[in-house]
Order: sequence, then structure tokens, then C-alpha cells
Amino acid sequence: MELRVKAAVCAFLSVALHSSCSSLSLTTPTSPVFGRVGGDVTFDVSTNPSNVMLQVVIWTLNNTNMVVSSAGSTVGYGQGYKGRAHLNTMTGSLSLFRLTLRDSGQYSVTIGTGGESGSASVTLQVLASSPRTVFTLTTESLARIIIGSFLVAILVAVVAFLIANGIRRGQLCRKVPDFKADINESPPSTYENVHNMKTMDKRPSLPSPSTDHHYMGLQPRRQSI
Repeated sequence: MELRVKAAVCAFLSVALHSSCSSLSLTTPTSPVFGRVGGDVTFDVSTNPSNVMLQVVIWTLNNTNMVVSSAGSTVGYGQGYKGRAHLNTMTGSLSLFRLTLRDSGQYSVTIGTGGESGSASVTLQVLASSPRTVFTLTTESLARIIIGSFLVAILVAVVAFLIANGIRRGQLCRKVPDFKADINESPPSTYENVHNMKTMDKRPSLPSPSTDHHYMGLQPRRQSI
């Protein structure tokens, strides 16, 4: 299959070189395309006129390494690109997967539609992937997380209990009347009676009249002769 692709490509190139008419225009990204190691990129290609049947598509790297080529429905891949490259035979677009630093460079595409052909190029720059931070959860770290979460839960429960208890006490104090104020303002009648009795006991007692005085008052007066 690869031999037939190479033969078709060679035949197309020989025809294109000896042809003086080339009215097919190709459009590719004008600015460099950036990718990262292990990532994917796609080089989009558009033709003008757009309603043409692509017969031959050739992608090369730095004009030396064959990436992929197609002749009709037959597609062949260069060394190291099989399984990492995909060619859209309808549009001529190229996709590269699992990029490496060696994939950086200038990619050239040549498309032929029988009597017409066109070429374009695009630059790819592959950047080194940024280091990823790997977090390893050990048994000690897990135990610390569990203990910390437990202590925080206890602290929250204690604070909630104290707040609720304070609210309940405030409500209870509002409901209890001020008995001390009532006692000072209007003492009960029992207290008044006891106080009056103590006051009467402290008064000086009057001597009671003796029986002798009553008897002397009852003696008959002496009559004068």
C-alpha cells in the first residue's frame, strides 16, 4: 500500500513540476501553532475554490521528513507517525497526537486536484509540559485530617451549646418577677402586725393600783360627837 502511495505521489509531483498552471490556493494558520508535550494539535487547511476533490495530499516536516501522504482513499504514514497522525482526506487537515519536542518545526502541505495544485506551510512549536504537583495522602496525614475534623466538630458543638444555654437563661430571667422590689415597696400585713406588737412591748408599763389603796378608800369615816 505504501508503495502505491509513493508511486502516486511521485507521479503527482512530476506532473505538478511540469505544469505551468497552478490556480489552487491553500490557506493555513499564519501564526505559529503551540502545543505541549503529550498534547494534540490540528493544522486546518482550506482550499480556494472550496468545492474541489482532493486527489493527492502530502504533509512533510522541514521539507525532508514525510509525515503523511494520500492518493485518493489510500493513506500512508511516515516513520514514527503511524498511530500519532490523522489526515482528513476531504479537507487536507492534519492532526498530531501525543506530541514530543521533536515534532517542532515547519510543516508543509501540497494538495493536488488533477490539473491544479497548491502549497502552504505552518510552524509548530512544542513546549515542555509544566510539572504536575502530586499529592500523596499517607496514613499519618489521613489520621491528622480525621482528628482535626473531630476536634473542630466538638468545638462547634460546645459553642452552639453555650449560645443556646445563654439564650434560654435570658428568656427565663425575663419571665421571673422581681420579688425583692415588691417586698420593699409593700410589706405584707403579717409583718406589720408583728412590728406593732414589738413596739408595744417596748413601752413603759404603768403600775397597777394596789389593793391597799382600794381598802383604805372603803374604810368608814369617823364621825365627830
